[in-house]
Amino acid sequence: MNLGLPVKSTVMHVSVVKGEVMKVRSLVLLILLIVSPSVIAQSSGAPEAQHFNISSLNTAFAVQGDFVGEYRVYPDRIEVRVTKADISISEHCPYKGRRLLSGIKFGLAVKTEDRWKIATAAPEVTLERVMNPGDTYNLGELGELYFYIPKMIR
Repeated sequence: MNLGLPVKSTVMHVSVVKGEVMKVRSLVLLILLIVSPSVIAQSSGAPEAQHFNISSLNTAFAVQGDFVGEYRVYPDRIEVRVTKADISISEHCPYKGRRLLSGIKFGLAVKTEDRWKIATAAPEVTLERVMNPGDTYNLGELGELYFYIPKMIR
């Protein structure tokens, strides 16, 4: 999925032999037809909303989440609207006591050799919720979440 972030690109040299010109023109036309709607949507100032579903439920993490929503990519930011957000505390972690879920932060990360590094993030959403293992907190109590994640500038 391309979030409009800078990507490394390569150019491939294509040799056209008799009879192959039509195939190349058809391929170029197909690529233009695929790319055109997203270019038009972004240039009109109203990028098309893209759906997302991010979940860490049933993983080894102590705090797990399930998030559904949509995002729009602008030149300087990514606008995010979360329509469903459930956070739960696993019953399968060593610490069995209560814990304070102070807030949640959404951001963009880049992969390094051995881990992910958060590159930029939206402001934290304050929760201040005490939870026990097995508890689930539906963020719907806060309403839909809207925020912006600044895009990395390289």
